[in-house]
Amino acid sequence: SESGGYTGDPLSFSLRYGFKYKETIMWGMVVEKDPGEKLFSKKILADYNSFNFSLNEIGIIKNLIVGDYTLSFGQGLVCGNNFSLGKNLSSSAPDVYGNKIKRHFSLSEQGFMRGLASSIYLNRGETGSKKPCEIILTGFWSGKKIDSNMEGEYCTSINKTGLHRTSGEIESRSNNMVSTYGLHLEGDFKNVQLGFTAFNWRLKHELKPEIKPYNLFYFRDKQ
Repeated sequence: SESGGYTGDPLSFSLRYGFKYKETIMWGMVVEKDPGEKLFSKKILADYNSFNFSLNEIGIIKNLIVGDYTLSFGQGLVCGNNFSLGKNLSSSAPDVYGNKIKRHFSLSEQGFMRGLASSIYLNRGETGSKKPCEIILTGFWSGKKIDSNMEGEYCTSINKTGLHRTSGEIESRSNNMVSTYGLHLEGDFKNVQLGFTAFNWRLKHELKPEIKPYNLFYFRDKQ
């Protein structure tokens, strides 16, 4: 209630719907409201709304995803499932499941990208259980709004809770944006796997936290 500091009711609500045609076409949507949040806020159904559409193994296209997705390259050390703004703001746990892009079909409001990603075969290699000389090129772009606390034109901190219950949490909602683009080239040459990743990300508002002993080496800038 308003008197308790929360703008919405104490109930939670979530809905996930997915469609799959064989392993070729998939799409899904996620809607969620946390306790204390309004069901209808800023003319949207719920506080968290997610959508994804993907195509798999069509011609030279290994996979194509539009909407919300996750990245995993180089065992997750550079781009992992919790890919975010630099090492100090992302997970450092290696992803041992290999290189991939994957649709985000979770209730988690963090750790994903929003835009377009696609992997194509430059060389499919030989047929059989093992495909030597398989070369895949992946390109991705994301433009995602993020919650951040602001002082004028500067961002002092990034809010990663995904909660928008109080006036302060609502004020920090979606007032910054991170744009990310890049590519990944990987090759499987029988007993050797090689990969190269290059990407760039840029904030709309510069991240400039107040200097404290614990954050002396935190990132400060736009990109």
